[in-house]
Amino acid sequence: MFKKNIIKKITVLLGISLVAISAIPFNSANAATTSNNNGDSTNQMFPVDYADQYLAGLKSDITIPNYDLPAETDGYYRTYDQFMSRDMTTWLGSANVAYAKSARNSWLTGYFLYRLSPADDDFGNLQYTVIPDLKKNGGTANLKLQVLNVFNSGQVLREQPITIHVPAPSAQLSVNYDATTNYSTPVTSNAFTNSYLLPSISIKDETTGATYQATDLDPVSSVYLDGKKTEISSLRGQLAAGTYTQSIYFKVAGMSQAQLGDFANNKKIVGNNGDANIRYSGGRLILTRTISVK
Repeated sequence: MFKKNIIKKITVLLGISLVAISAIPFNSANAATTSNNNGDSTNQMFPVDYADQYLAGLKSDITIPNYDLPAETDGYYRTYDQFMSRDMTTWLGSANVAYAKSARNSWLTGYFLYRLSPADDDFGNLQYTVIPDLKKNGGTANLKLQVLNVFNSGQVLREQPITIHVPAPSAQLSVNYDATTNYSTPVTSNAFTNSYLLPSISIKDETTGATYQATDLDPVSSVYLDGKKTEISSLRGQLAAGTYTQSIYFKVAGMSQAQLGDFANNKKIVGNNGDANIRYSGGRLILTRTISVK
């Protein structure tokens, strides 16, 4: 009985001690008492100064193109590495990710949790109103990065405002090329496959003025002769007089798939000032050219 009472008292005292430790304010003005292997007591400051230093090195004004804008921020608290690979990668940009990798240490990973939230904590408004409007019109969103006590995730130790700038989307991507080539007989099917006979293409973002180069031009292996599909390999000798149409796939060098897809999805790709239909498929654009043989 005496032994059971001793064990019970030790258990109760241990529980009270753990509760007391978790209640210690987690800031640089308070110290916790720890013991080393020799039983000596030492005072060790909680490392909030490391969190201050980390936040001071982060860029808080972030610019994100509308086509790269995430759909939401969930507000979950995460460990340092989880936050770096998720919220930071999607919202805070490559420069901050590189900084976070270089700043990583045992204090930042062992003593804190991290959370990214709307500045006003209105997650629904951010997801369903603010972000769709930013994607369509550009503008600004206000977030906050909170550093939490790893021993008490409800305790916010530090908070830093984050401003997200979204430039207004480009109005139009112009694609111009020679849509029609006229030949007089004799001409062979080489006209459809010879890389030197492919049309030259100019590509321009009409809002930013940026120009791009068409690469990897890939003509399809069939043509339409007066509306009837015909394999090029079946066209022997001289081409018969008529109108041939052929599709050509190509890539846009220097433009991300997200940006090109955004142009296409919003029907902002204009061919030959509206006279040509430019299609999009699998990360490539498709134009149609006409070869007229007389």
